[in-house]
Amino acid sequence: MEHKKILVVDDDENMCFLLGDMIALLGYNVKLAYSGREAKKVIEEGEIDAIVTDTHMPKEEGGVYITKIILEGNYKLVTLVTSNHAPNHDDEVQRAVENAKSINGRLGICMCPYIEKPFSQKGIKETLDKAFGNSAGETI
Repeated sequence: MEHKKILVVDDDENMCFLLGDMIALLGYNVKLAYSGREAKKVIEEGEIDAIVTDTHMPKEEGGVYITKIILEGNYKLVTLVTSNHAPNHDDEVQRAVENAKSINGRLGICMCPYIEKPFSQKGIKETLDKAFGNSAGETI
């Protein structure tokens, strides 16, 4: 069986590695990007199934920037956003979450696309299982 490919985007390299490792341990293939510009290149290559992006990154390249790329390009990517801030307390997080809901809604996925930091492996697994409707990222 083929495993889903997930792009993890965070300007904090340690956080990116940590989240990437957590996701890889769940059976997914992982790519890492450390900026919105790097993520845009990977998205345009079309070799990923999902993206997990931080909302706050330098140069306005965070979750809002990335989700707008996905929406405007009509890419079919399961989209999840992470942040230290709750959506109801931060406008940027709220916009990224709303964009991600729109993207996922086009794919028939009805779930909250938000993962609050600090996160646990169990929480990541539950969120990805909901997003893909199966376990270990396996394509049915």
